[in-house]
Amino acid sequence: MSEQPDTNLGSHSEPAIAPSVTIHPDRGYEVKEHYKCPLEGLDIFTIAGAEHSALEGCPFCIVRYTAVKELCPHSTGTECIAADHDSLFSPMTILMEKRENIVLACADDKGMNTPCWDFYGPRIWEKDRLQRLPQYDTSSERCFERAVGWLEECDREHNCTSTKERGVPCRVLDVRNGRVRLLGVQGDEHFNYACLSHCWGSSEDMLRMTSINKSAFETEIPWHLLPQTFRDAIQFVRRLDQRLNVPFLWIDALCIAQDSEVDWQRESANMASIYRNAYVTLAATASRDASGGCFKSSLGSDTAQFEFSAPLAVVGTSDNTVHPIRARKTLDHRTASFPLLQRGWVFQERVLSPRMLHFAAGELIWECSVHSDCECASPELRRQFKPPGKSIYLDDADHYWSPDRHLWRELITDYTKLSLTYPRDAFPALSGIAKMIASRLNDEYIAGSWKTNLISDLAWYFTAEAGKLCEPAKPWRAPSWSWASVKWRTHLDFLHISRELASVEELSCHTAGLDPTGEMTDGALTLRAKVLPVRIEATAEYGMPENTIRVVSTDFTIRGSPPRYTHRITDMWTCFYGLAEFNNPDAMLVQLGSLPHKREVNFYGVYPPLCLAQESRTFLLLGTNGVAGWRRIGLMSITTYNPHLALYGIDGDSVSIEWQQQKLAQLKWDEIVDMLEVGAKRSRAIFRLFDEAEAQSITVT
Repeated sequence: MSEQPDTNLGSHSEPAIAPSVTIHPDRGYEVKEHYKCPLEGLDIFTIAGAEHSALEGCPFCIVRYTAVKELCPHSTGTECIAADHDSLFSPMTILMEKRENIVLACADDKGMNTPCWDFYGPRIWEKDRLQRLPQYDTSSERCFERAVGWLEECDREHNCTSTKERGVPCRVLDVRNGRVRLLGVQGDEHFNYACLSHCWGSSEDMLRMTSINKSAFETEIPWHLLPQTFRDAIQFVRRLDQRLNVPFLWIDALCIAQDSEVDWQRESANMASIYRNAYVTLAATASRDASGGCFKSSLGSDTAQFEFSAPLAVVGTSDNTVHPIRARKTLDHRTASFPLLQRGWVFQERVLSPRMLHFAAGELIWECSVHSDCECASPELRRQFKPPGKSIYLDDADHYWSPDRHLWRELITDYTKLSLTYPRDAFPALSGIAKMIASRLNDEYIAGSWKTNLISDLAWYFTAEAGKLCEPAKPWRAPSWSWASVKWRTHLDFLHISRELASVEELSCHTAGLDPTGEMTDGALTLRAKVLPVRIEATAEYGMPENTIRVVSTDFTIRGSPPRYTHRITDMWTCFYGLAEFNNPDAMLVQLGSLPHKREVNFYGVYPPLCLAQESRTFLLLGTNGVAGWRRIGLMSITTYNPHLALYGIDGDSVSIEWQQQKLAQLKWDEIVDMLEVGAKRSRAIFRLFDEAEAQSITVT
């Protein structure tokens, strides 16, 4: 039988040795095994209450109270602790004016992973919530050893770096023998190399390779000219080379001639293979520019998130060793808190790299195609530090999810939330991912979409900020029918189309170079579809622009929602942009497709909601000023319903026919139908106009 902990450890000079957790003797509290804590079963309690129970001998409150007083010294007794009182390792949130999140952590993996089950009687059910105490210095030997451990584990157990395709860049940095030089590579060579992902920042004097200094760099790149991020990456690769045979480093600024458009076009077209074939990509995730460095340390830092307490408890193991448990503030793993992850170019670097080592603020974060981890072992990592598209990677279809068009939409939705220094880079910064998915889909890439799915991909829209319309991107970077043609707003989304009512008659797209996924110069799309002329009338209500579309061949008006509501699909819905460029434009609706579906409708005093069978049709709104031809200026969805299929219940199958009939008998069904028919008749009339119209050929630029 395992040795049980001493219940009076607080009065002893040495902690008990057992596979168990006990209060650290230096805390000076006496644990009383039979004390009935009044806070048991609570998940929120005052700091004063925890202090009182700690003095009375509750071990759970001893840990909570001492952690709060050390890490939140300005807290008061009336403020509260939000935590599961009876779960020792559950996280704590201190409900002060500025909330603080605190967790318990152990400095070494052995203490974390020891199977402990006793804490003065109660069983520890949630041992996995004990987190790790980071080194808070990413240049340390301990951090390096953890990085090597992740790489070796991945080499041994995963298939992230496939040997099927081991091409190398045409240039790399040779960092061996105490110097740095630019090295040209023959096409048939194979070796391990690392890539660096970093923020360039706004500095124009950051070291770059050009046609002028290329020859000198092939001899040696002076160390004093290298920015700190480059130096740190070089030092890390030199250490990797000693352990894992990684002698070379690829940095875009030094391996692509920055004054040569030809070199840039060629190398950017190879970006997918450069990152895919790297042994590992090092990411200066916490730095805003090349001067910020990779290595981050809390030494001398006033950053409050690096604070941790003196030992509160100990894990005693069967090999007669003890491992202190401390409290620390949680580290922020939200991608929005890392400068590098806000950059559009870095998106594909992160997606394409089979393994990425992030130098974050105070810790390392690991991502590979199978696993992610961080030094602090936070269970929130996968949720907060979401690796975009990692599930699509790449070569082994047996355990990597194969990409499809729905995944492409998810990828570009994430991508359009990021920033680009140069708007024209919208397609080049995505070209590596586009090539990868094109090879899997065996499809043609067209201006950010796919040829076989182009009609459905035309039904995109962005949610807009309150009171603002979507505007065309300037300078021009994509035809108006592409999602890349506008300034990106809060969120990109698509209306769903299950039946296409238009077809592609002709496509013409040209890029600046030879890469079909690169920067565009022009594009035109000819659709075969049914169309109706409309007139656009713009008005303003309460300072908010509102646009009205009038179908001129009928007597009714379709009102579109103001832009602040464009993320909500109502019966008459539209999203406009670029109207300022048109002066009373000619306009038309082009029918794209339809979607049969169900929809819940709530009526005052009626429960549950009606479940309506309905049909939505999606239309492009085109405009022209008579000079530039037809351009997309909006999107519309029009919905109608079938009153004979209206049912009660969230799902028509969820209630019995008898119950439905009983409820229907109690309502003035005719009144409800009349309310719905106000909009439904109008929608059906528009559908009839399109059904009776002849298909036309319309070219959109």
